[in-house]
Amino acid sequence: MAIPKEAVDICKKWEGYLRKLPDGRAAPYLCPARVATLGWGTTFYPNGKKVTMQDEPITPEFAFECLMHEIEKKCAPTVDRAIKVPIHPLMRAACLSLAYNIGGGAFAKSTLVRRINERNWAACPAAFKLYRIGGGRVLTGLVNRRADEAALFMRGVAKLSETPQPVRIDAPTATASAGGSWWAQVLRGILDGLRPRSNPVSA
Repeated sequence: MAIPKEAVDICKKWEGYLRKLPDGRAAPYLCPARVATLGWGTTFYPNGKKVTMQDEPITPEFAFECLMHEIEKKCAPTVDRAIKVPIHPLMRAACLSLAYNIGGGAFAKSTLVRRINERNWAACPAAFKLYRIGGGRVLTGLVNRRADEAALFMRGVAKLSETPQPVRIDAPTATASAGGSWWAQVLRGILDGLRPRSNPVSA
């Protein structure tokens, strides 16, 4: 399943391209949780190696590669396994952003996933707000990010409700005592109408 553009955009917006050097590369830094990070929130390279503060700076191109690898290979499979009900791509984008930020394990066990699988859309914005603590304290950046994700999610909910639902048309169940099913009677009537009829002959 394709990654929604909105998922990439919201991750880039809130992760930020840190720590940017004069030549455009990004050097490692410690996030609020004191984890070595670089680029757009990368803590592990695509090869599985953990980022350390001793690592060399990386280019914007490689930073983007790391971001997409995390979203495509880790976040998306986790989100798609955890959510058991149909959702709109915008709802999925918001979930991918949250999973990218808090980790797949935390996302899979989250209150948000339970609310989604219950189709309790009205309770979902509050579920996003539960994840706004970093380094043991509420962070303004996380508060704003959760609000952004919740708004994106609810835009998806609105779109989901606009999607036309398939209309089921049930044929009448009554059948004639000797005429067979309703469809058979309709077909017989059509064929009878097409059958040529002879003119009566006068005696």
